[in-house]
Amino acid sequence: MRVGIHTGGVLAGVLGQRQWQFDVYSRDVELANKMESSGLPGRVHISEKTLSFLNDEFEVSPADGASREEAIKLAGIKTYLIVGVLKPYPSGTLDDVFNKNEVCLTTKEEESHKPHEVRFDVSSDEEYKERLHRELLSRESDRNMWEHSRFFTLRFKSLDLERQYRGRRAITIMVSMAGFLLVLLSCDFADLVLVPGT
Repeated sequence: MRVGIHTGGVLAGVLGQRQWQFDVYSRDVELANKMESSGLPGRVHISEKTLSFLNDEFEVSPADGASREEAIKLAGIKTYLIVGVLKPYPSGTLDDVFNKNEVCLTTKEEESHKPHEVRFDVSSDEEYKERLHRELLSRESDRNMWEHSRFFTLRFKSLDLERQYRGRRAITIMVSMAGFLLVLLSCDFADLVLVPGT
């Protein structure tokens, strides 16, 4: 895994016509993306601007991202790799964020050859993977519909699901039917005007 971090301005908004999606975009976002791709596996690749906000809490080494990525070279920014933690995190804040997960931190003073590491409970990690797997499967709506509906009638196999579906108000169907009626009346009117007596 590679991680790239750059600091700068972003534009944020909802994009798309059919399927709306919130997105962020700008030159700085693009640079952060290029920093991620030009970083080294297992390391955090940061820009000089990001480093200025870290208050000397991390030990860094020059990364020379410009030699691996043309966009970074054109932007003229220096890049660094985080190699260790100089100031440890307060234990309370991580416990609040990760709830019951086990967190282990080592600092440069404690163990010079071992950089900052965070370790989580195996059970919570497995639970997260399980939840992620369910979320990804639920996105495959075509397969999901195919498994839960009958081929010829297109009704749900489960009566409970069928009742929920029938009880749901479908506003888009009303718009489609109104549009169909408008098109039909327009065609009839055009037929009467253009070809009288038919």
